[in-house]
Amino acid sequence: MKTIISLASLTLLLAACGGGGDSTGSTSSNPGVTPEITSTQDMESSPDFNFETSREIAINFDIEAARTSEGLMSLCTKYTESNGEYDIDYDSCTVQAPLVAGTYSGSMEVTNDINSVIGVVWFKEATIPPVYKVFTLENSTKYARRKNEGPFTISW
Repeated sequence: MKTIISLASLTLLLAACGGGGDSTGSTSSNPGVTPEITSTQDMESSPDFNFETSREIAINFDIEAARTSEGLMSLCTKYTESNGEYDIDYDSCTVQAPLVAGTYSGSMEVTNDINSVIGVVWFKEATIPPVYKVFTLENSTKYARRKNEGPFTISW
């Protein structure tokens, strides 16, 4: 008996809840924003334009002072100069190498926004002060536009 009453109550309860049905009130909906129509054009460039973001720099150093004393050479991209003194961010040094009989030949890769690098030669003998030289690189955007030409060379 208890089960019959429970089932009858449950049936009545479920029937009273209803299924939701349609509402007679209308809801206003905002139409979606129509995207602005844009047009595109083909990008044109000269056939010799190079889209690369970096370039190779050839390095040819022959430093007379380092021929008789061992030296270590660094090339760095971030530095400031004030009254002939240089403050170098040594984390930006992309090349660090020993000089063999005062010479070094190699290359480095620099991004096109780099317009100059600084070379520093440190000597093993503490009595010889380091030597600094700033190298101005060819206009980077002009250089980036040329293809099939050898790398720009810096010499000391």
